[in-house]
Amino acid sequence: MLTPAALSSRDMFVTTNNTYKPYSGDMDFDTQTSLADRTATTVAISIWYHEDVIELIKNYNSDKNFDRLWTETKHKVIENIQSLPLTTHAKEIILDFCLFVGQQIRYWMHIFHFLTISSKTMAQIIFFKPRGKIDYLETAKRVILHEENDLNKFRLACLCCLEDDIFELWPKVKCFFDDKIDTDLFEVKFWISYLKQDTENLMNEVEYIGNRDVLQFAFFMSVANNNTISAKFFLNKMKNEERPIVLDKTLRNILETPNPFNYETIPFFMRYLSSEKLENLLRDYPEVVLLQFLKFPYLNHFLETANKTWDNLSNEGFYCITEEMAYYMSIYFGNHAYENIFQEFWNNGPDRCQNYVINKCIEGSYLIRLGMFKHTSCVIKAIFQSSTTHQKRKMVFSYNGMMFFDALVKRDRLGCVAMSIYELFTTEERVACINELIILFENVFRESRSHPTFKSENLERVIDVLETVKMLLIKGI
Repeated sequence: MLTPAALSSRDMFVTTNNTYKPYSGDMDFDTQTSLADRTATTVAISIWYHEDVIELIKNYNSDKNFDRLWTETKHKVIENIQSLPLTTHAKEIILDFCLFVGQQIRYWMHIFHFLTISSKTMAQIIFFKPRGKIDYLETAKRVILHEENDLNKFRLACLCCLEDDIFELWPKVKCFFDDKIDTDLFEVKFWISYLKQDTENLMNEVEYIGNRDVLQFAFFMSVANNNTISAKFFLNKMKNEERPIVLDKTLRNILETPNPFNYETIPFFMRYLSSEKLENLLRDYPEVVLLQFLKFPYLNHFLETANKTWDNLSNEGFYCITEEMAYYMSIYFGNHAYENIFQEFWNNGPDRCQNYVINKCIEGSYLIRLGMFKHTSCVIKAIFQSSTTHQKRKMVFSYNGMMFFDALVKRDRLGCVAMSIYELFTTEERVACINELIILFENVFRESRSHPTFKSENLERVIDVLETVKMLLIKGI
């Protein structure tokens, strides 16, 4: 354990950094990026590199209409991509990366909202890695060169553990923290406490009950605060023999507590786990792990990881993952990456898992929610194709079926209505089944006690759409 005397210099960092090499386990996510993906990422990034876009993202906290403006901005970006003189396939690849890139910029600006650097400059210095992920360290180093406010520079340096900048800036900002550490950022509190040789008081303040070792404390709190950059910094400063113990203890803690954590946290830990520890993680927490791999840039590793979990993944876990995929398809405007991954994940899934999801559509409201989420036709189609004739009838010849078609009609998903009819019934029975559905829905509406969100006009619209589909079938269109 470090003594106060040891804290009077930078020995903790300098000596350790020279003695121990960065630690790495058996799982590597930095696989080579294909030339097509790298090119698409470059184009996607360039589309977001505009002063007005950065300004909008920068100011979103203060604008109550930001969600609407953000949606409008995404639609504008999509229109710009569609106007490019490229093949349809090339545009699809760029679109898939584009919204990921925009979401990252939005998140980065949210974390570092305190910066005063101009949007024009910010648009020029945000630095991306080849795989399309913001390089937080490199971007922070560039920002510090342009940010004029020393306090903001210091905050940024603390958040990203830019050690040299922290020590260089401390004499300039020390006077602001003479009486107390007035900040909500733990990383800033830690570095100030460390510089003041007062980390023990900080441990007591946050009611930390773990090992009193400064590095272990800083690592644990970095993970708790979802800061994988800081966590990696402190982990690489530890002795080799300490790391596996600290990793195992901290990972177990975050998995067994209900507190939400950054989607990068689990992949971060997996980089450092041995093969045995990795197998144990996938065996004991398959759903938790897979849900983290539904986020960019880890999507490419989702199926590979999923194939290691089939023996242990629960039916409920499979259902939660398919539901999350549907949600991402919706917010990312039908991203082809999610669609392709879903198709393979569903096809590889055990029958028990697929039947569990189908029963959620029959007995619960999952099918209705899928109707509410746009761009989820591939999920709906897969569920129908995996269902027996009896299961299909139970799904749609019911109150839930009426609400499902209502959800599709409300969102102008008429193509999905037609697809559903096509998948639900054989060619010979489609017209008769549509007539049967119309009669059933009229009876269900009349006999049910209340319809808080489903009125007579809703029923009329659903029937009109079904009648239209029927006429197209009769005409052979």
